Amino acid sequence: MDAVIHRATDEDGHNRYQRVAEMRRAVENVLDTHAAVATQSSATFQTPFYSDPSLVTFHHLVEFLNEIADKVTVEEDMIKDGDSILAYIGDGDAAAGQIVYQNGRFRLGNAQWAARPVVRVTWLGAEAYARHYGKRLPTLS
Repeated sequence: MDAVIHRATDEDGHNRYQRVAEMRRAVENVLDTHAAVATQSSATFQTPFYSDPSLVTFHHLVEFLNEIADKVTVEEDMIKDGDSILAYIGDGDAAAGQIVYQNGRFRLGNAQWAARPVVRVTWLGAEAYARHYGKRLPTLS
């Protein structure tokens, strides 16, 4: 049975009709591709890893930054550890610029942001945060 089962449009915008055999081949190709990707994925992540149940909030990051304040510098809107940029800060007005540096301390520009997931942190900043608390970021290796 090779009946017409689906009216489709080809790449040129022309109407065409897809037969059962064509549809079956297309579905088999998709399934084969999916199986190959699944096999590759399971080979990539052989070692399980634990992910914290909660996100890092602005409050968490401010606490961390104050714990390492003597090891970092603040230049313009950047928090740096040597040449590495850990995070970007602001003046407390903009939504993303809620971490403020004043009088040698980090604080929130608006306390309503304390429980929100932190933004404007670099990979190096996330790695430093994780390492400080005895954790690590997931990697492919």
